[in-house]
Amino acid sequence: MWIYEKKLQFSVKVSKCIPRMARMLLEQYGGADGNSPRPLDT
Repeated sequence: MWIYEKKLQFSVKVSKCIPRMARMLLEQYGGADGNSPRPLDT
């Protein structure tokens, strides 16, 4: 049996929101037309 802890390896500080960068990162994970079985909302 596995226990999954959602924990980052390094601490991350987000100072400002960059929508263009967020859109580019989502495209790398499959994009709007990707065939992911569930959305990346976690």
